[in-house]
Formats: sequence, structure tokens, C-alpha cells
Amino acid sequence: MRVRAATVRIGAAIVVVLLCTSAIWLLLHWLRPEAFQGEGALLPALGRYLRDAFLHFDLGESRTLRRPVADVVREGLPADLQLLLGGVLVGLAAGIAGGIYSAARPDSIGAHALHVVAMFGVCAPVYVVGLLALLLFGSHIGRVVDLGIPLTYTSFSDSPSRWLTSMVVPWLVVGFPIAGAALRVMRAQTLEVTGEVYLRTARAKGLSEREVFRHHALRPSVAPVLVMAGATANVILLNMVLVERAFSVPGVFQHLNRAMDTGDWPILFALTIEGAIIVCAFNLLADLALMAVDPRVRRPATAV
Repeated sequence: MRVRAATVRIGAAIVVVLLCTSAIWLLLHWLRPEAFQGEGALLPALGRYLRDAFLHFDLGESRTLRRPVADVVREGLPADLQLLLGGVLVGLAAGIAGGIYSAARPDSIGAHALHVVAMFGVCAPVYVVGLLALLLFGSHIGRVVDLGIPLTYTSFSDSPSRWLTSMVVPWLVVGFPIAGAALRVMRAQTLEVTGEVYLRTARAKGLSEREVFRHHALRPSVAPVLVMAGATANVILLNMVLVERAFSVPGVFQHLNRAMDTGDWPILFALTIEGAIIVCAFNLLADLALMAVDPRVRRPATAV
């Protein structure tokens, strides 16, 4: 059943990517038909584009960069994935840990402080958080504290240690709103789960609070956090694009503004495909993780 459910979700993700790419392609051709003259009939041209893009990885040539778009994607995709995956992992880890602490000590000063920080993370736009990070760590615009953390991106192949330190601040900025939302969800769910009857039964059998939480309460508490992460994948991607520009991370999305200003449609199509794949893959991973955490998700629904 788990394999079948995973296969269905993978198939749905592929369909969504194709539909999203087709919709953007048709929309741009409808809005700017003069820019796509000479391609022939609309639907056959769309079929050729999808075939070339997904079967041959031929995305055309950039009008401004004068290079194959596939080469631009190959160069920038690793930086995109490094920023996205690192930020999400940092945010989820911090949010889950903070939620567990807040639920275990709900009336402590630390729990109240974490609640305030989480509210700021949820409410503050990512560009505000990024600006504060630049003001705090930027050597050219007034550094408040000197922590020795560089803001200039360094490739992993050049220096793994400098790459790691250069990604710390971008990861924190991307992960901050994720951590805030995850902390609130994790805290609320943990407080709800710990009052369930089966946990009281486990305590009555002599299990310690740590064993009760680890073996019986952790999985049901984490499941809503995974659902939240998957549902906000598009927002996380948008935040990543803003952080990428603010911290000069050399990903593919650094070309977004120029492509929009100059009408570089091959780049825009490539960004659409990459964004759709990232969002669908993110949701797919969240679904697979949810199936591993909560067995009820992979069970077929039964009629009442």
C-alpha cells in the first residue's frame, strides 16, 4: 500500500509540473504573441516545447545571456537546492525543538520568549528579516556584532568550510519563518496529544515521560508540521528567491528580474519549470515523510 500511495503521488506531481509549464507557456503566448512568431500552430508548438524541455533538456537560448538556458540551469541549480534544503532543514529542526520545549515547559520564561520569536518569524516578511540580517552581519553597512560570518557566497568545491559559513545567514533567513510556524504547530499539537487517553495508559504502565513522548507522542505531533511545510512550499520558494537576491547566492532565480524586464522568455520558462518541480518535489517529500510518520495516511478510506 505504501508503494502504491507513493506511486500515485509521484504521478500526480509529474502531471502538475506539465500542467503548470503548459499554462505559463500558453499565457505568455496569449499575452505577447508577437514575441513568438514563426512557431506555427499553438498546440503543436507547445508539444514540441514540452518534448524538447523534458525529454532532451533543450530549453532554448537566452536572449540576454546569449547562452543555452540548460547551461544556466546546470550552473545555478546546485546553489538553489543548497539554499532551499538547508533553510528548510534549519527551520524545521529549530521549530520542532522549540515546540517540544515550549510544550514541556509551557509557563516558563523560555517558552514565552520562544512564542514571541515565533510570532515575529510568522508575521515579519522575509525581506525585513533579510534586511535585519544584513544590518547585523554586513561589513559594509554597519556591523553590530562581529561574528566572523561572511556574506559572500563561496562554492562548496572551492572551500567546504567557507561554503558552510557563507550559507549560515541565508539559511537562517529562509528558515526563520518556517521555524516560527513549525514551533507554533508543534507546541499546540504536542499539548493536545499529551492529554490523550492512550498516553495516560502508557504512563500508568510505568513508562517515563521521555519514553512516552518518544514512542507514542512524537509521531502524531510531527505529522501536522509536515503538512504545514508541504502546504507552504510555494511561500518558501518565494522567500528563497528574495534571499537569493539579497545575499547574492548564484542560483538560477538571480536572473528573474532581468528576464522579466527584457522579455527573456526562455529564461522565464526555465524558471517556471524549476519552480514547479521544486514545489511539487517538496510536497512529494512531505507526503512521503507523512506516510512514514503516520500510518493512517497510507490506508485507504473506508465507508462509514
